[in-house]
Amino acid sequence: MDKIPFKNFILKRINIYSIIILTTAFVLIFMLFLFINKQIRTATDEQLNFVIKKTMINYDLQLNEMENNLTSLMKEELENINSFNEEKIENAIDRIHNNTKYKHLIKNTHFFLINEKGIIEKTSYEDDLGLNLSEITVLWNNLKPLNPGQIFVQSTTNENGTNFPWLYIYKKLSEDYYLEFGVDFHNDFNTIIFSPLLDFVKESETIKNIEIYSPYFESFLENKNLEVKYKEYLQTIPEGEIHYIDTGFYKSKAFYKLQSDYGYRYVTLNLDYANSRNIFFSLLILLLFVPIFIFFFMRKFIVKETDKIIKPIKDTANMMKEFTENDCTLDLEKISDSKIQEIDQIKSEFLIMAKKIRNSVIQQENSNAELEELYENNELLIKKINRIIKITIESKEYENLEEFLKHLFDNIFDFIPEADYGSLSILKDGQRHFIDARGHNLEILQKIDLRNGLFVEAKDIKILDDIIEYDKQSIPKYSADLFIQASKPIKSTLIIPFNANGKVYGSMNLDIDKFSNKEFSQESIRFSKFFSDIITSYLILSEYQNLESKHKESMIRAIINLVEIHDNYTKGHSNNVSKLALEFSQKLGLERDRQLQIYWAALIHDMGKIVIPSSILNKPSRLTPEEFSEIKKHPIYAYDVLKSIDNMEDIAEYIKYHHERIDGKGYPEGLKGKEIPLESRIISICDSFDAMTSERSYKKAFTKEQAIKELINNKGIQFDEKLVDSFVKLVLKD
Repeated sequence: MDKIPFKNFILKRINIYSIIILTTAFVLIFMLFLFINKQIRTATDEQLNFVIKKTMINYDLQLNEMENNLTSLMKEELENINSFNEEKIENAIDRIHNNTKYKHLIKNTHFFLINEKGIIEKTSYEDDLGLNLSEITVLWNNLKPLNPGQIFVQSTTNENGTNFPWLYIYKKLSEDYYLEFGVDFHNDFNTIIFSPLLDFVKESETIKNIEIYSPYFESFLENKNLEVKYKEYLQTIPEGEIHYIDTGFYKSKAFYKLQSDYGYRYVTLNLDYANSRNIFFSLLILLLFVPIFIFFFMRKFIVKETDKIIKPIKDTANMMKEFTENDCTLDLEKISDSKIQEIDQIKSEFLIMAKKIRNSVIQQENSNAELEELYENNELLIKKINRIIKITIESKEYENLEEFLKHLFDNIFDFIPEADYGSLSILKDGQRHFIDARGHNLEILQKIDLRNGLFVEAKDIKILDDIIEYDKQSIPKYSADLFIQASKPIKSTLIIPFNANGKVYGSMNLDIDKFSNKEFSQESIRFSKFFSDIITSYLILSEYQNLESKHKESMIRAIINLVEIHDNYTKGHSNNVSKLALEFSQKLGLERDRQLQIYWAALIHDMGKIVIPSSILNKPSRLTPEEFSEIKKHPIYAYDVLKSIDNMEDIAEYIKYHHERIDGKGYPEGLKGKEIPLESRIISICDSFDAMTSERSYKKAFTKEQAIKELINNKGIQFDEKLVDSFVKLVLKD
């Protein structure tokens, strides 16, 4: 089987799994999100179209039948009246009242005598005596053109003055008077006529209310005026088609126009797609959290791959150790193939050496001195391998590249004994900076201006003789003079470069004194190669961890942005609290991992508010007890989401308890004192301080002094007494 270099072994696996997992997750979730959201809204609108049309047609048929029955009776009576005869008119309205099959709906039937100016001169309904109908522009415009003997029928309407349903019919008499018959319906008319519609609204989860208007836009179900823009819109839409206008987030208004025998009737419905909105938020949260989960998985995967690197090295060291302890015996079956070129090369060389030792023991019993020397070399090699293992394991603990490189620089001289001097430099912003040296004058080296390209660069390990002479020819004279002044006399230099992903990070130069007769051995070159691979691995893993951290923060900040869009009063609040909490935990001297957990918990401490209705979060007035009870659930909502994500269990718990109080009167569980996690107590103080010092529409911001006084007044009640003192002293001091 072909061997591959160490860094390619790591890169190959990380690249393949990262691309497959991230691409698959994003594509599948996004496609599912779009498909489900579209299907739900389409299905809902199609169902509404069918039900609304069917219900409205049935309603219109019933109302038309009632109107036709009454108007035909009233027309028949009016056709026999050509002049005002009160007795004859009274008999006519009695016959209308008694002959209709809708008698159970009619309260009274009245007559009205209207003069040419529109004033009611005589009527059986005394409340309207003297009323000027010419002020009702729409009606009077229909009456004025009538010729004597002509009849005008007005559709059933809900009269604004009485809020009772009426049906009117008018005839122009020969002496320039108008005679009006009016049917006054009972209060329960709307309930009886519109009961199918009201039942339809009650049964629908989407329809919140329905309004029906006469041709003159008078409301039947409620005494409610329709906005002018909607009146104009209703008049423009085709008859029999349902049109929708979005009025909010997953809310819309539906419009429908019916043609009756006496003009159009208009219908409006307020729709709320609550189920679709809930699904939208659920899928959106899923879309945000899946990538976070994937990155946590990638973190575990990278650690696992690192262990795959370390394990064969440990196995090799243990094999070497057992070889010395078991009197030169070697179990070849325990020696597994690591698939890493450099490690297998060390094992291969060790096996060759072990076979030589074993053959020497059998064949040369008298060669004790030689055998002792081989044993000493073997022990020294084992110690070096064990130290390499330790250095490799310790590399995980270094967060700073310079500290890690200095640690390796201090140790490498034990592995490469030929080196008398050395220097360690890194590249930053196109400039080479010396960060450590042995034998050479570091203070002077750090003054030299060595821009990228003015110094010996190497992509691989190389040995260069008389490096000072080489540098004199490639760098400016002033820099060359300083370099000579800072350096010990050098015979030859072993250059160990730091490269990763095509980027040069720096190099480690190991020098042999000019007057020494030593040369760098092949073993030293192999060890320098191994150190180079350790540094490369560290750089690759650091880049991936930085990338993971950036993606993690981006996803969490996306959630915070969503919370801030949802809750107008908390814009910037989460970011402020996280900064305060991180600074406070640093001043308290907590471990780095604990600081970061507090930071992340503070950053998403209000995440659960995504589930709280925005009408509650953004309410400018005082909350009701029920609304405040809903607000108090937001730590639980966040906890329920985060607790099932790997490595987020502790953060979930800190968020859950950040509203607990020292006196046990907090929520959600009423913990008291040190039952509350330290991290939650820290976040509680930072959260309250930022809330007090922030401007809100319902309150002014406290000054810093006012906020400090409030914290001190609530020591031992709401806040941890010692933590408040530390917060004021360490974080809020001038």
